[in-house]
Amino acid sequence: DALGGMPRIELLGDRELRMEAHKGILAYGDEEILISGGKLVVRVRGSALELKSMNPAELLITGQILSLDFS
Repeated sequence: DALGGMPRIELLGDRELRMEAHKGILAYGDEEILISGGKLVVRVRGSALELKSMNPAELLITGQILSLDFS
């Protein structure tokens, strides 16, 4: 694993985000979703955000994605 256990994030335009190797959802709302990536937290901001699917390997968020922040 070249990234040392870091999650893989794929953003398709401004409408779809896929994340592999996540550790779960920390907070959920239609304008902000916080995702645990283990060593970092991914903050997805936008409007009409929706967690379309989630399993232990991957999650999918749809909606109008305006920004991603990593902390």
